[in-house]
Amino acid sequence: MKLDIPNRLIVIAQSARMLAQMACDAGFDVIAIDCFADLDTRNLAVLSFKVESLALDDLQPVLEKLQEDYGLMPVVYGSGFEHFVDSLGYLEQHWQLLGNPPSLYKQFQDKQTLFEIFNQLSISYPEVRFTAPDDLSGKWLVKPIQGEGGQAVRVYFEPVTDHVYWQRYCAGQSYSALFVASGDAVDIIGFNSQAIIAEGDDYFSFAGVISHARLPKSIRHLIAQWLKKLLAIYPLRGLGSLDFMLENGQCYALEINARVPASAQLYGNQVFNYHLQACLGCLAKIQGLPLSSAGYRVIYAKREICITEEIAWPKWAVDRPESGAFIGKGQAICSIIANGKNSRQVSLQLIRRQRFMENLLKTGH
Repeated sequence: MKLDIPNRLIVIAQSARMLAQMACDAGFDVIAIDCFADLDTRNLAVLSFKVESLALDDLQPVLEKLQEDYGLMPVVYGSGFEHFVDSLGYLEQHWQLLGNPPSLYKQFQDKQTLFEIFNQLSISYPEVRFTAPDDLSGKWLVKPIQGEGGQAVRVYFEPVTDHVYWQRYCAGQSYSALFVASGDAVDIIGFNSQAIIAEGDDYFSFAGVISHARLPKSIRHLIAQWLKKLLAIYPLRGLGSLDFMLENGQCYALEINARVPASAQLYGNQVFNYHLQACLGCLAKIQGLPLSSAGYRVIYAKREICITEEIAWPKWAVDRPESGAFIGKGQAICSIIANGKNSRQVSLQLIRRQRFMENLLKTGH
């Protein structure tokens, strides 16, 4: 399918580097808007704008100036809009929004209804509560209603504020299914293993993802059936992911990410076009995906750090902050990419590269 859109488009996310990279690899000229304007994003984009947040008050002046200077363009959005759905509403009203509409995006923040639908569709999930559990014999997690990337997920042991729900802890492995959808049709692009941070207060923050996860055929089939059921209720379009857990052979759904997920960057140059085509109403045949595995991992600061000019960034490091940037403890510094014949090889490569980066950031060389 020939894409009936201009060659220049806007990508917007809390961190837009991944979308900018995917769009450039697909042959587009990119204008990027995000909260970091890191070195990679600025190098990839023909124009790059840094905003304080994705709130409408911060985005609107930049978007109005772009419209005045360049006219209307397609817009692709990524992560970070969980608290700023009104910004998506503005984009839908004033631009060509290539992604799920804000009305649908917002439905996935209604966790109580989402889990009720899981029940109706016989989709299993860890037990959830919307009031604090009295039974503390097992471990409970506290999750924000408007959460993203595991941020602010904690073990429940003290009173918490509103806008949260409780979920029984699963000790299994976390996975995701990268899919592309259009209307009532969906195809799974790949299954991925996910990693979380294993130390400190941010124990459940997203740490990385590796493509081509080896899963039993029965689990792959089950996830495909779940997605088909969900699309009968949620008419998703474009790229998205279903997060799930495996514990003692049982599969539990966790959440739907109704925007381009981190795993999308691991499946080759065609994936961005699959997203655009699906948003325009055509589900393209999935073909030509890389057979080898790829991985992505976030490097978080173990202490406060100031980025110096002396740091010689390796080519496999991305999302690189500019010199002079101050990174607080626990915040993301950069990300690393690895490739290999299989997921085990990629995992070992990521471990080695993470150690290298930690030493580099500690010593400066």
